[in-house]
Amino acid sequence: MTREKSPNRSRKNLSASLWFSAFGLAAALHSGFACAADPREAAWKLGRVRSTSDIPALRPIHLCLRRKMGAWSAELNPRDGSGCEHAVYADMFGKAFYVVGNDSFPLDALREARAFDLLDEFKRAEVDSRERERIERYRSAFRDATTLEAIAAFETLYRGNDPDGLISQLAPLKQRVQLETYRQKFASMQTVDEIQAFIDDYIANDLEGRLPQARRMLANALNKAAAESKRAVEARATADKQRALEELERRIASCYRDSAAAQDRLDQENRIGMVSGFVRKDVLRQAGEIIVYCEDQLQRDHAEYRKLGGTRPLNAGRQRRSTER
Repeated sequence: MTREKSPNRSRKNLSASLWFSAFGLAAALHSGFACAADPREAAWKLGRVRSTSDIPALRPIHLCLRRKMGAWSAELNPRDGSGCEHAVYADMFGKAFYVVGNDSFPLDALREARAFDLLDEFKRAEVDSRERERIERYRSAFRDATTLEAIAAFETLYRGNDPDGLISQLAPLKQRVQLETYRQKFASMQTVDEIQAFIDDYIANDLEGRLPQARRMLANALNKAAAESKRAVEARATADKQRALEELERRIASCYRDSAAAQDRLDQENRIGMVSGFVRKDVLRQAGEIIVYCEDQLQRDHAEYRKLGGTRPLNAGRQRRSTER
């Protein structure tokens, strides 16, 4: 039975064949450059890949080789690669050349086209470009350092690497901004937290000697806040007391109404009994329970009402009803 080849196995074999090819070509390159006077050549190896996507480098450099009038020349990263007689890709970090597909070229072409000089120039240009970008970021950050936060960030970032001495140039601006911030904070502080923050910020460096005034302001603000808090507590207590009195008035009035209604049912049932010679004891019992409950509850509620300072005559309705009977 024939076993099917696994796609993963095929990819692994492909990868292995590429690397074996690379080592084989590296040996050929080494032997080709064995007599070279330039020691850089022996440090590089040569590999072969099927497509540019197989090159194991982040940013391979396209090396376009052309032969004109019997002499080899090279161009790095050409805009139009269609005119290249041979295309090689260089990995600067891994020190490797990669040939795509079945392309074949004489190894001496790399030497004759000054490929290593071109790559060194490219590397120096990259370094110079990064250095220019770093200097531009450095100077841009200096121009943007117009607040205390931005100045502090610039000092932290460039304290160990300040080639133009810009940190010292920021000193006058820093002092001016610090004084402006000091005055703005002092002029705008209103609350206890704001005044306390001003004192904490400048306790070790009171730029214009305003901390004594700030401390007096803090004391006044604390007294004011304490008085406001006391008034608020008293207001809440008064509101709570008023709500309790209103609830007691409602319960007392309700109990008077319930007690009077129960007394009416009791009187009516007794009148019916005088006529019929029979009374409903359940009606008498229910009415009596309500009257007794309300008498006890009214006694407690009246006492609590007077204790809370209540002054309204809450039993006036009961007195009028008793007079009517």
